[in-house]
Amino acid sequence: MERNNWFFSIFLLIFLSVFLIFGCKENVLGQDSLSFGSLEEISLFRPLKKEGAKDLELKSQSYLSVLIDHGKEKIFLEKNSDKKVYIASLTKMMTAVIALENYSLEDQIAISKKAIDTFGIAGEFREGEIFSVKDLLYILLVESSNDAAEALAEKIGRENFVSLMNQKAQELEMENTVFLNPSGLDFDPKEENQSTARDLKKLMVYIINNHPLIPEILSIYEMEMYHQGQLHHKMRSTNVLLNEDSLYLWGKTGYTEKAMDCIALVMRRPFSSDPNSYIINIIIGAPNRFQEARMMEQWLKESFYW
Repeated sequence: MERNNWFFSIFLLIFLSVFLIFGCKENVLGQDSLSFGSLEEISLFRPLKKEGAKDLELKSQSYLSVLIDHGKEKIFLEKNSDKKVYIASLTKMMTAVIALENYSLEDQIAISKKAIDTFGIAGEFREGEIFSVKDLLYILLVESSNDAAEALAEKIGRENFVSLMNQKAQELEMENTVFLNPSGLDFDPKEENQSTARDLKKLMVYIINNHPLIPEILSIYEMEMYHQGQLHHKMRSTNVLLNEDSLYLWGKTGYTEKAMDCIALVMRRPFSSDPNSYIINIIIGAPNRFQEARMMEQWLKESFYW
């Protein structure tokens, strides 16, 4: 009798163990409120797309939404992500990379008449003013100043600077990218920068891993620029989303008639503070970049268990 009780106890113990193991996993996969699943078990399966959640259709020519999680990638959404398109001022992310990798932040650059004559007034420069590379990077990225882009390129010669932009693109395996100017302007058919959403994602990951100053600057919505101890002008970002939602860490906008509205954004992963797990959203050729970015963000929040 005691022997039978002993066998029964072992059988019951095994049955309960199996029930708990498989029951917990089923619960993790099937419900948003969890009873037994540990945090480690949950992280193995998430983000999970909700049953019945539909894919998002945007009007943009090209877009890509991808989770970068400790070096691994999960694509949520894409359309024409390998199609070459005009990228307007998204170019300036590469301009900043080349400046950082070839100049000292304290280097001084005189603003030329040629730089000032570039299309656009952002930067409010006057001929002969001298700015540090660091200040020009803030003006380049916060205001998206074309004049600042040209001034940075002129330091080593515009042709040499653009050549370095293309060399870096090759190094990063941005196979469908060509740079012909440092600003992204495309009025001249001989100077039309083109890239793809997937190539720009590679550039942004490189920036995050190697140049923290660029995300730091591109997270700023407003700031005052001082020059020689006096207020030169007040800068405001072209990216209004920075002033709307705490999930947006940083981003860069662009616009020309050929490129239409463009935006590249880095979002914090919902319900996470892990700096090595983030989302990159890139939208190119949109009728309204901010509207479509908001739609993409909302879709990500509502369509997945995070």
